[in-house]
Amino acid sequence: MQEIILIDFLNLNDKEIIIIHKWRNDERIRKWMFDSKLISIDEHISFISSLKSTTTKKYFLVKCGYEYLGVITFKNTNLILKQCHIGLYSNPNKKGVGTILIKQCIKYAFKLMKLKKLIIQVFTLNKNAIKLYNKIGFIEIKRETYQEKELIYMELNN
Repeated sequence: MQEIILIDFLNLNDKEIIIIHKWRNDERIRKWMFDSKLISIDEHISFISSLKSTTTKKYFLVKCGYEYLGVITFKNTNLILKQCHIGLYSNPNKKGVGTILIKQCIKYAFKLMKLKKLIIQVFTLNKNAIKLYNKIGFIEIKRETYQEKELIYMELNN
């Protein structure tokens, strides 16, 4: 397998910005987002620009060879508690890359950021994601309702 490359959102080229914008607005991705509304290209670019002024969020485009696999995210990073919330979404036109993406999250957070705990949130209807996270070793810690949908919090300890 070719090397996996993480491209910081702050280093994206114009083509990559457009690719991610299309993915983010794809119904297959949007339906699992906390904010599932369509976003304009201006909103997308503004969000990417906002990442310059924060230390608690990191977003990466994941690439293998010439193929873009998806996006991984790190939010609410707390270096004192050594934990963060992670997220991911795959290129909607690629199947079976979820395992690669979640393993890249774990590798980056535990090896490079030196964190001890990862937290991920997933809607109960997202059965494929829950199955993947369980397989990787995440355990459910709580549930809550978000915009009339049930949300599961899962964590993985290093």
